[in-house]
Amino acid sequence: MTPTGLSIPISRRYNKVWTIMLFCAIAMGAMIGVPLYGYLYHYTWLDWSLFVLLYVVSGLGITVGYHRLMAHRSF
Repeated sequence: MTPTGLSIPISRRYNKVWTIMLFCAIAMGAMIGVPLYGYLYHYTWLDWSLFVLLYVVSGLGITVGYHRLMAHRSF
């Protein structure tokens, strides 16, 4: 069963350089901004606690997503 009228491939061309530049700019901004913020405003125990909590939650989310993709082949 093939849909009629949809057999023409839609090519989406874009320049990958802009994506790479945006990714690098965000990473460089974080590498400069995070230590600068810590130097100027000093981190508190709440900042470190939130960092650890969100780090663990992010890691669990990635692990659950990877498990779902590989074990159940669903996403």
